[in-house]
Amino acid sequence: MNPRLALITGGSRGIGFETAKKFLETGDRVVLLARDPMILERAARPLIEKYGSERVQSLPFDVSNAEGVPAIFDSIEKHFGTSPDILVNNAAIGERAELFSVKPADFDRVMDVNVRAVFFFSQEFARRLKSRNAPGAIVNLSSLGGIRGTDKFPGMTPYTTSKFAVVGLTEAFASELKSSGIRVNAIAPGAVNTEMLKKAAPDLRTETEPSDIADLIVWICDRSSRTVSGSVLEVFSNLT
Repeated sequence: MNPRLALITGGSRGIGFETAKKFLETGDRVVLLARDPMILERAARPLIEKYGSERVQSLPFDVSNAEGVPAIFDSIEKHFGTSPDILVNNAAIGERAELFSVKPADFDRVMDVNVRAVFFFSQEFARRLKSRNAPGAIVNLSSLGGIRGTDKFPGMTPYTTSKFAVVGLTEAFASELKSSGIRVNAIAPGAVNTEMLKKAAPDLRTETEPSDIADLIVWICDRSSRTVSGSVLEVFSNLT
């Protein structure tokens, strides 16, 4: 089987970085996307040294720049000679803020990164796959906070709102792309030991690591899960 190519937004740390490592371990190729060039370069360097630039590409990019998305795919195609087979929409922001202090610009920034980027990256990814009549997989990172009836973190209302939207995007894209052979699923983790959790709930401790979620992402992109689309996998963490 030919190696697949996975594009991972927010790929310089946490769930995104662990996902990149696991795809590389299975023989696939990866593109790491992240906003901060220095953090991205530091994360990508050991992967490039181990696997080579023919299997690893890193691209600094702010995913909220929807107009720049086609150029990112152009760069990937120039580097690898093909567009990605897998898209992992992992990039997200979620600063904690008291409800009445949230300004329109704050809310818009969360929506731009957490929702708008998911839409336009998925749209361009699917457009390019359809042009070469190829199957593929999209995995969106939502959150238990975006699932009806779960406990919500106080001070995270824009983030919570965005993660509900990601669930809706997942189901809508899965329906629209069903006939194209492009599967679309979401993973909705609870507390995961990441920098975002430390900022949102510094006193919370969890047994769930980014690598645990990465395992699920790799599995849901695998041929063994080829019948799964439009699903949202909820991950309830053990808290300590």
